[in-house]
Amino acid sequence: MDALQCVDVSKNYGGTIALSKVSFSLGLDQILGVMGPNGAGKSTLVDIISGFTKPNSGKILLSGKDITGQPPYKIADAGVMRSFQLVRNFTNMSILENVVSATRTAVNEQAVREAEKILSEFGLGGLMSEKVKSLAYGEQKILELARLRMRAPTVVLLDEPSSGVDPKYQERIMSYIMNLKQEASIALIEHNMSMIQAVCSQVIALDHGIMVCSGTPAEVLADARVVASYFGK
Repeated sequence: MDALQCVDVSKNYGGTIALSKVSFSLGLDQILGVMGPNGAGKSTLVDIISGFTKPNSGKILLSGKDITGQPPYKIADAGVMRSFQLVRNFTNMSILENVVSATRTAVNEQAVREAEKILSEFGLGGLMSEKVKSLAYGEQKILELARLRMRAPTVVLLDEPSSGVDPKYQERIMSYIMNLKQEASIALIEHNMSMIQAVCSQVIALDHGIMVCSGTPAEVLADARVVASYFGK
C-alpha cells in the first residue's frame, strides 16, 4: 500500500484554478519530487494534504485512510508533517527547546535525550543551548528538519527546503533529507534541480494547477512541456 495518495484533487479560488484533478501516489520510503514554476499550485497541494486548505473535490488517502479536509493537528497526529517555504521555528527559544517542543509524548528526560540525539545527528549538537535567532538561515532550515524528525512522522512534506539557503548548507540538507527517507516517505517541492536529481526517484510536474507529466527526474526534466513551463519555449 502507498504511504499517501492524492486522487483527483482540485482547488479553485473564485474563478482561478489552483489545482485541477491532480492525482499521484507516494510510495513507502520514497522521495517524490514536485516541480513547477511559481504559481503552479505546489504549495496549494501541500496545504491541502496537510489540512491547511480544503479541496473543492478529490481525496487525500494516508495508508488507504481518507484524511481529506481534516484539521492540521489531526493530520499531524496521523503522521503527516510539513515544512514551510519560510522557516517557522520558535526564534526566542533555544535550539534544544525547539526540538523538544515537537515531541509526541510528555516533555520529560526521555524526550530531552531523544532531542539531543537528533540534534547531534543533524549537526547541531554543539549549539543546543543557543537561541534559534542566532543561527544562520541554512542552520534554521536544518533545525526545522530536526523538529520534523522528533515527531516521528510517516510522511514528510518539504516545501522548498533549499530556498534562500547558502550553497554550503545545501549538501547538508540533501544528506539529512536522505536520512529522513529511512523512516518516512517524502514529497519534496523544490526549484533546485540538482537536489531533485540527487534525491528523488520519481517526479511530478505541475503547471497552472495541472499535472503535466510524471516520471524519473531525467524523464521529467527532458519533457518539452516542463521545459516550456519554465522557459517559455
